[in-house]
Amino acid sequence: MKWLANSVLAALCWDADIEQSRDDKLNDNIIYRIGILTGIKTFPVVAGHVIALLNKPDFTVDEIADTIRKDPALAAGVLRLANSAFFSPSRRVVTLDQAFIRLGRDTVQEVVFAVATMKMFPSSYGPAKAIRDHCAATAAISHAIAEYLETTNKEIMFLSGLMHDIGKMLIIDSGELSYCEKTLLETMQSDVSHSYEREKLGFDHAILAGQVLSKWKLDNQIVNIVAWHHLESLAYTDPKVGPSVAILRIADQIETHLSFPIKTKEDFITDMKSSADWNFLQPNDNFLDEIWETLVSSRDSALTLFAG
Repeated sequence: MKWLANSVLAALCWDADIEQSRDDKLNDNIIYRIGILTGIKTFPVVAGHVIALLNKPDFTVDEIADTIRKDPALAAGVLRLANSAFFSPSRRVVTLDQAFIRLGRDTVQEVVFAVATMKMFPSSYGPAKAIRDHCAATAAISHAIAEYLETTNKEIMFLSGLMHDIGKMLIIDSGELSYCEKTLLETMQSDVSHSYEREKLGFDHAILAGQVLSKWKLDNQIVNIVAWHHLESLAYTDPKVGPSVAILRIADQIETHLSFPIKTKEDFITDMKSSADWNFLQPNDNFLDEIWETLVSSRDSALTLFAG
């Protein structure tokens, strides 16, 4: 995919003065590690079968439901998420067939990806648990902001938020980095950990996640949002990706503030208004004040939804 190749090149060449020989070394480095990491974490078999079926022109609802039922945890997660506020249920569904009919093919595919991915990284302790919770909470905040601003698809933003830091969890699982050398706060900060990863590994969690999600054949738009969320100068040149990356970056910072409130809400919002992300998105000046309680409650709901 040319667009993905370009995104990888941009990610590896964050320093404009980098030598070509170093480009080649970094490219070899990321390809090698992707091989290791995707060997450690392959996409769940049943979920993969569901995605494959959904991409067939002649699938049936019964086929999808029967396949999902082969993984009881996946089935329960799909129903739980389909009935959550993040997918705007008009009424509660109690069967997978009902969930499919109401949500439609695209949304069911997104729900399956979301549930399957979070199953791959069960809650444990320390940085791994904090990162997993941060992903769930950022997803909820991204969804709420997208719903308020109506500038991008809120379900796409939910899934992008859920996936945005899976590169960190893959790196932890591989043993490449434990993040224990940094404080937990520094690990979670939006614009700190990726520089640390580049220094230690030669690439960062965002571009790693983009590559892995591409191998899993996730929607290209989500892959780009995730891969570029620490390459905002690149993302903001693309009118299709830029607004989504800005929302994700703002949501990321809001979630970090809610988890580690080192300043008042008022000071945090003031700082946000002077950020490049805010200036690119240009939202209503008071929008965070107006939806702050919604962001907090959505975050709490997501943490409960993906607990355990």
